[in-house]
Amino acid sequence: MNPVQTNIPRTANQSAIAAILADPSDDPMFNKITRVAHEVLKQVPGAAADPFMITSLATFGKRTLVTCNCFYHTVVFMEKSALVLSREEGGMIPWVTKATLRVPDISFFEMRVRLPEGVAQQLTNYFADLAAPEHCEADAPAMSY
Repeated sequence: MNPVQTNIPRTANQSAIAAILADPSDDPMFNKITRVAHEVLKQVPGAAADPFMITSLATFGKRTLVTCNCFYHTVVFMEKSALVLSREEGGMIPWVTKATLRVPDISFFEMRVRLPEGVAQQLTNYFADLAAPEHCEADAPAMSY
């Protein structure tokens, strides 16, 4: 067992997260979900947040959870906390996929970090907005071969 693994949750920096969510600017490579994930990872001793993280959705039955993944860590945003999954050797956290389940492998659990009330829902709404067709369409230059 990793000596950092614990069920005793730490609390993420509420003012830093509030500032991130209120920030009107946005960077596609360092979106608000990634920035909040970095705040969560600051609570994990020895965790180095990769500047580039992939934002995705986990599904468990009818529940949808926002996740943020990098080479060593996955942060799963739940109602009142974030679960941090870690893989010391790197290589990304594997996902479990079944009929009604698509989630990161919880056997890599390292720590639970408390979130301010409503943050997970705000991130879910933010993700839905990012995934809206008007944000995904781009005028790509014509390719010639």
